[in-house]
Amino acid sequence: MLNVLKMSGTFPSQPVDERYATGKLVRRLCALAWQFRADCLWSQGLSVLMRLQ
Repeated sequence: MLNVLKMSGTFPSQPVDERYATGKLVRRLCALAWQFRADCLWSQGLSVLMRLQ
């Protein structure tokens, strides 16, 4: 039980050479955000309309 508590909670699921670099992750997150931009704008517009009523 104590060994489990002392161990780090994260275990690398992939070898070090297969992990993504920080820059690549940022680019992938930006691409994902860009993909859902229309839904975000639609949601913001609906929120404004509901607030005005």
